[in-house]
Amino acid sequence: MAVKFHQLPSQIIRITDPIDAFRFDRAVHYFGVSLENALEEVTGKNDKEINAKRLRIFNKWIPGVGSSEMKFRDPAKG
Repeated sequence: MAVKFHQLPSQIIRITDPIDAFRFDRAVHYFGVSLENALEEVTGKNDKEINAKRLRIFNKWIPGVGSSEMKFRDPAKG
């Protein structure tokens, strides 16, 4: 994120306290590296299988972003 936008994540959401900004940046970095590692560990017979497994992992980490369909009812909608 910092490379793409030439700003730290804490600057994008305007965290002014330096300690909080550092902690937030570390958390975003840890999350990103962990997700990248989980996606890189995927193996399969072909690209289609690998991409399907990666999409499932991505949806597990960030629900609803990688797919337009919901598999379960939203409990917040009652």
